[in-house]
Amino acid sequence: MESKDQAHLSDEGDQDETFIEKPAILDKHKAAAVITNGKLARAADSLAEALKLVISQLVVGADVFTLCRNGDKFMEEEVSNPPVDAE
Repeated sequence: MESKDQAHLSDEGDQDETFIEKPAILDKHKAAAVITNGKLARAADSLAEALKLVISQLVVGADVFTLCRNGDKFMEEEVSNPPVDAE
């Protein structure tokens, strides 16, 4: 008798096949990696820009809360406005 876990795996299609038997599986994972790496690179660029913004506002007596809020606002705008070529 099959356990619940084994029955669940066999119902998922690709789970029982390998990329050797079905090359499309590898292609799917490669595509996901490309998309993820692109998004991570964009996030890192946005973070660097946010830090530049905050650093440019550092002056004696600057309000830390305001600095953080400005950095957060910049990041929120970046996240809410994806690039035109994004999927």
